[in-house]
Amino acid sequence: MEKYKQFILNFFNPVFWVSFICLTLTLLAFKVFNLPINSINEISGIILFIYIILGFSLIKLTLILFTRFKEDIKILEIFKEALIATKDFIIQIIPFFIFLYIYDSIHDITRFFNSNNYDEVLISIDRALLFGNDIAVLFEKLITPGLTSWFAFAYTLYFVFYFVNPIIYSIFKSKRVFETLLLTVIITNFLGLAGYVLVPCDGPLLAQKEVLTTELITLKGEPYYTPNTMVMEYLIENRALHCFPSLHFGVTFIWLYFAWKYLRKNKYLKYLYYLHIPLVTSVWLSTLYLRWHYLIDLLAGLLVAFIAIYLAPKIMSKWLKFRDKI
Repeated sequence: MEKYKQFILNFFNPVFWVSFICLTLTLLAFKVFNLPINSINEISGIILFIYIILGFSLIKLTLILFTRFKEDIKILEIFKEALIATKDFIIQIIPFFIFLYIYDSIHDITRFFNSNNYDEVLISIDRALLFGNDIAVLFEKLITPGLTSWFAFAYTLYFVFYFVNPIIYSIFKSKRVFETLLLTVIITNFLGLAGYVLVPCDGPLLAQKEVLTTELITLKGEPYYTPNTMVMEYLIENRALHCFPSLHFGVTFIWLYFAWKYLRKNKYLKYLYYLHIPLVTSVWLSTLYLRWHYLIDLLAGLLVAFIAIYLAPKIMSKWLKFRDKI
């Protein structure tokens, strides 16, 4: 009985409940507004999930072999230990993937909730912050094929962090730190979705295309995007209004914050923290260089991250007190 109780408490943690609340609110919104569900590619989602599980299993198995190779332990016992750890990881990560599915299903159709457009407002705020300048125009002075290629790569690192960091924190840090990290990222994404609904906008790429005169060309001599590319066709056709706040900034700030707080003092993990600094900074700069975001989007992303960093530990503390009473 105690075994099942622990399983239930481990699975139905704050990460699960926040994901469940988000799912419920999302389904209600889809029902009220009679919206089609913009599902992710199920095959891609399944493959990503499998890759994360395999990545965790291989790293965990390698660590067990490396740390216990001098012990008189059977290979089957080592595999059993790795499988048990993998099972626990799956239980912890499933609610996180549920939320990511929710996020992907709704973030490109926020225009159905609010048909307004706030680009002019955001442009005005940016100009007030930058003494009358536009951030995308300022970055035009720095455009080179080398930088374009680097920032095109850096922009995709945002998604790589989602794959790598859950594995790192699950293996090397405590369960509470791992769950707090997942909860912080989920809260940030949820607040980001709220921002997409309340402040829909196109971003500099579409809203300021008349004043942008320099094309982004990669080292291959190819344009980063043109009106004929899939990216532009997608943006124009779907009006993918999700610029404010910038979750590329907010979520990567959380990865960097947790690396600073939990990795930098470790003899070996500190190098992962050092690696986070240039990579995360490159992601931030890429959002502006590639014209996806205004400067105010990044500041809003920072605010959202601060709120999540403040709320997540408090939610976890209350949950642990509740769990101890059961």
